[in-house]
Amino acid sequence: MKNLFYVILLVCLLPTTLNAQQLGFSSNPTFNTDASGGQVGHLQSGTFGDVLGSGQWIGIGEPNIGPTAYGMRIQEGSYFGTFSLVPKTGLSTVGARDLDILWGGSTSNLNFNYASNSTSPPIKRMSILSNGRVIVGDLSNVGSVTRAALTVVETSSSGGSGIDINATSGRNPNLLFSINNTIRANIRILDSADDRMEFQTGSSLTTRMTLLQNGNFGIGTANPSDKLHVNGDVSIAGSLSVASDQRFKKDINKIESPMSLLEGLNGMTYEYDQTAFPEKEFIKGKTLGFIAQDFEKDLPELIKKDNEGYYSVNYLGVIPILVEALKEVNEEKEDLRTELDELKSLVNDLIKTQDLNNDHNANKQSGLMNSSGNVKATLFQNAPNPSNGSTKITYQVNEANAQIDLIVYDTKGNEVSRFQNLSSGNQSIELNENLTNGIYLYTLFVDGIEIDTKRLVISK
Repeated sequence: MKNLFYVILLVCLLPTTLNAQQLGFSSNPTFNTDASGGQVGHLQSGTFGDVLGSGQWIGIGEPNIGPTAYGMRIQEGSYFGTFSLVPKTGLSTVGARDLDILWGGSTSNLNFNYASNSTSPPIKRMSILSNGRVIVGDLSNVGSVTRAALTVVETSSSGGSGIDINATSGRNPNLLFSINNTIRANIRILDSADDRMEFQTGSSLTTRMTLLQNGNFGIGTANPSDKLHVNGDVSIAGSLSVASDQRFKKDINKIESPMSLLEGLNGMTYEYDQTAFPEKEFIKGKTLGFIAQDFEKDLPELIKKDNEGYYSVNYLGVIPILVEALKEVNEEKEDLRTELDELKSLVNDLIKTQDLNNDHNANKQSGLMNSSGNVKATLFQNAPNPSNGSTKITYQVNEANAQIDLIVYDTKGNEVSRFQNLSSGNQSIELNENLTNGIYLYTLFVDGIEIDTKRLVISK
């Protein structure tokens, strides 16, 4: 094959107007390199596809396959490659040509190799496989590639893999994705908008996500004001964690007057104005939350204004205030419980003292004397006292046909219960009123005259 190369080189250096006769041949010549006369080359002015056999040969002329053209064919056995100049189609320029490369043979590939000099072994840099897939880079690092239409392989330890889409100033490089010639998605860089990267979907290529040069990433917004800015709902299957290690923090202070901070806030129900702000992709229907402007006075650190001047609220920041407020309420509750226990103890002591005095003065029961010198009526202490809501009040009225009434009051003098036209004699009243915890007074009246007043305590 080396001898054949020199012959072909000699032919290429000859004037292009020479034909076979000018070279001294009476017919289309062949070139042999060994004594056996094996054909390794063919030069003819007709169609080089006419050469028969499956030996090793090179043909220069017109192929018998594809469009009418002039070129060169290289063949070894059933493997071959052609280089042809074919007329351009669809152009008005007469004589314009394309260079077509055709190769064939079972699972054969088209390879492009590089060598630093004529003696160095070639390095395969690009390969077009028979299935149409392309590999670019250091092909020595590639095994069986069947995954993608285009594979780019790292060419050196310092890098070199990747695809560079380079556009001139004022133009926007795009990476389009299509199915059946229909555009489905696109990734582009906007040179006219601070080199932002946009991710678009749909046949109209609507921008869904935006990555700014400062690293802010937006979903549903073209102007993200944070590292992640989302217009619309966000669902999290796991948990949401916020960096809170004490080692990250300084100037740590306890929240003061948490109840006062909460007094300036108002929990609201509302609906988002989807008509005025369709690009925000607000949820539909009633929701609950705060009004950001209510935070401006006492909690400005929990609100933030975006690039368009609209406020947002750090709802997580409200939780520490609620925790401290709840602790404050619990402390007040414990103080009230202690005071209530002290009041109960004091009331019980007073009642016990009163009961002892009643026992000691059993013969000096309260009441009025009738004309005979006898006690007209007597009011006794209710039992049990204190009561859990049900207690018995006993009285003694010795006058027959007397008008007997018993009235129960609260400590403010308001009537809470009345018993009228009671019977004379030694009688009892079951008090089962739905009274709240507290101290009450009950008074016995006979013929409109106040006989006596006693105190009862309800403690449920």
